[in-house]
Amino acid sequence: MTGKFYQKLAMRTSNGDLTNEEHLMNGVLGLCGEAGEAADIVKKYRMQGHELNKEHLALELGDVMWYIAET
Repeated sequence: MTGKFYQKLAMRTSNGDLTNEEHLMNGVLGLCGEAGEAADIVKKYRMQGHELNKEHLALELGDVMWYIAET
């Protein structure tokens, strides 16, 4: 799947009422939040002795991809 095709699919769930600037803001701010959640999962694994929750990490990385597509 190409990035362009993924973006087309992802935008089916985007808020169509937003302006281009609002899409940019939503995308960048959402990306920061979701990347932070992914980083926290890895931090807990590497620094706090937790098991690596691969399923949760995959979900958060999927959210990262969605926000990249929005941006």
